[in-house]
Amino acid sequence: MRSMEDYPPFSKRKTSSTGLSAPSDKSGDSPEPSSAINTVPRKFTQLPPVSALRSILSTYFQHCQNQPYVYFREESFFRRLDNGELPQYLLMAMIAIAARFSTDPFFESKTLEATEAYGRTAWNEIFDKAFADDHHLLEIHAVQATNMLAVVDFTAGRHHLGWVKIGLAVRFAQSLQLNSEPRVALSYEEEDERRLTFWSVYMLDRLSSCGAFRPPAISDTDCSTLLPTDNPDVGCNTLDLRTLGEFYGDDKTDDLDSFAHTILMASALGRVERQMLQKQGCNDPYPPWDSRSDFAAIYSMLLSFEGYSKITDVMFSEAIISRYILPDGSIDHAAAGHFVFSTMLYHMNQCLLHHPFLLRKRLESCRARVPLSFLREILRRSLEHAYQLIFTLRTVQKHGMTFTSFYGYAMTVAGVICRLFAYHDDEATRNTAKQLYEYSLEFLERGQAFWGHYPGMAIALKNFNPDATSARSLVTAAHPPELSRDSNTEMIDNLLDYGWLSDPARYKSMTVDGFQISDLSPKSLHVDNVQDGTNSATHTAILNASSTTANTIEPTSRVMPSSKPLSPQRENVSSEHFDFDSHTPLPDELNMDFITHADLVPEDSWSDFIAAGKTTPFSFPPPAPSTAMWTQMME
Repeated sequence: MRSMEDYPPFSKRKTSSTGLSAPSDKSGDSPEPSSAINTVPRKFTQLPPVSALRSILSTYFQHCQNQPYVYFREESFFRRLDNGELPQYLLMAMIAIAARFSTDPFFESKTLEATEAYGRTAWNEIFDKAFADDHHLLEIHAVQATNMLAVVDFTAGRHHLGWVKIGLAVRFAQSLQLNSEPRVALSYEEEDERRLTFWSVYMLDRLSSCGAFRPPAISDTDCSTLLPTDNPDVGCNTLDLRTLGEFYGDDKTDDLDSFAHTILMASALGRVERQMLQKQGCNDPYPPWDSRSDFAAIYSMLLSFEGYSKITDVMFSEAIISRYILPDGSIDHAAAGHFVFSTMLYHMNQCLLHHPFLLRKRLESCRARVPLSFLREILRRSLEHAYQLIFTLRTVQKHGMTFTSFYGYAMTVAGVICRLFAYHDDEATRNTAKQLYEYSLEFLERGQAFWGHYPGMAIALKNFNPDATSARSLVTAAHPPELSRDSNTEMIDNLLDYGWLSDPARYKSMTVDGFQISDLSPKSLHVDNVQDGTNSATHTAILNASSTTANTIEPTSRVMPSSKPLSPQRENVSSEHFDFDSHTPLPDELNMDFITHADLVPEDSWSDFIAAGKTTPFSFPPPAPSTAMWTQMME
């Protein structure tokens, strides 16, 4: 094997790969004291050996590419790697993101240490290059690496630092004019990389702005570069974000792929954030049921997207199986990434737009009498899309697909809605909502094996115990639609704030099952990669904070057809365990388009239910047929 000095990627760099200094604290982005930094293994202060480096970079493209961010094409990346054209800080940032998914022995039992050390070292180099000399030419790799490191910080509980890095990534991108088409002739590969990088920064800007006081930094009106595509061989999209609105329903939108769909739903999320989370809807002169209102315009946009994307034409789990299972039975994570993410964002946008709590706050500014039929329809949509969101993410979980950092927030949004409906007057509605709530908690428990902010979300959702009367009033259509004020109900604002959910400081004095939680960063929790098989007492306490049972799910797996049902020990409880044909009389306040309701059935009877060929008139897609049962096998 070649020495690191002889390896091509570093032959053109002024700083040798073996000469990197130990990470310092000068950038201020580390919460640990210097003594903790000195305990970082020496091997994590420099790039890994060639074999481990290529292994972790391959892991990046398997589990991080299109999840949802993408900055370059895999083939182009490895060609430039071999030609020595990539900076070390970019490679280290990629390692910091991908280490949590790695099975390489180099990172065994040390994925968190590797993430922290490589992330810190990469940022120090970017900081020096970007701010040491005003005449230093900024390069696109600085935008890419800064965006990656923002995700690392945000998900590790350092959301203030993550927020700063997101802002820097935005300014870096704008200084390179990535938000517009290049004025000079560039190769198609360069143009493609510019578009991919900008839209990844755009997505992170939108996703991190889910909260009351974090407006997006990028305005849609400033985005004139063309929309990205998942298929570079077919050419680029011919539409940009500003002109796409003119072609809703036009045949031009039929050519848009899942990556462009994800961008469109991220754009819609920005409008939903301003309307519902950042309370700009209260300034709308028209009530939300008026067709001239911003609320109606956003909902119309979502419906138009549903129409031309055909996102609801095929059952989600069926689409995954038919489109993204490779011949060897493995899942093509990268190919499925934007299809999954755009579907998730669509339902999450609907959940936030029709959230019972947020909508009631919006109605407080309305002077006109609120139509009860409007309230009933809002409640119907909120519960329906909460179900669809949970179903989508549990399908991801069931098939061993990649957990992205943002899925936890989306599941928390759905879990809050289900928690409120668990206090509904109708028994069937309560039971369904309670089960969906348990599913959301279980999903968050699974995800903490990879992302350090998932445990905090699980605890926050578990500890959300609204007053029964207040919660019931939120999910009941009645006059007047007053918003009951109590501390637990007001807690919903925090539960819908991505920054608050990712902030470990809120647990300084919290005790869970006798354990003091002082910091929910990955290092303090000792939440190791799922393949390490080790957990600390604190980690165990967080697992026990929920009443659900989490089964092991392997991040690297292949999905194979099986003629045998899954054993009780390996079967993932799924939101498919509903009897959609069970007709339940509903009270007037929920008797909207709910012709039927989803009653829970015992898990072991679900196979018989679907084998009988029953359908689902609940407006949700039916479960997969019994012949499509899948089991997970380690490669």
